[in-house]
Amino acid sequence: MFKWVIAIDLIFALVNFYLAWKIWKFRRVLAKTALTLACIERQTRTVLYPAPRVILTGKRGTHALRERYRSLQIYLQQVQQILTILQFLPIGQRWIWQQRQRKSG
Repeated sequence: MFKWVIAIDLIFALVNFYLAWKIWKFRRVLAKTALTLACIERQTRTVLYPAPRVILTGKRGTHALRERYRSLQIYLQQVQQILTILQFLPIGQRWIWQQRQRKSG
């Protein structure tokens, strides 16, 4: 009976040592993973730190470009209206005809 108790205790001890060894290995993997993630986070922060300023600069540039495009559209509409009116005038038809001849000639 005494041999059985010692054998069971040894089995429990071996199982506990095995579990302790597995937990210790898992802890090392977690520690390495934590260090890697911390390094990645630092590098990401370094790369993305200026991003808000760059985005705002791009936003301002895009806004200015859109405003310029709107003003050019208005200007284009006005020029088209003027050319349409000139087509109906006798002098305008002659002027447009001369411009076309100069381009083709």
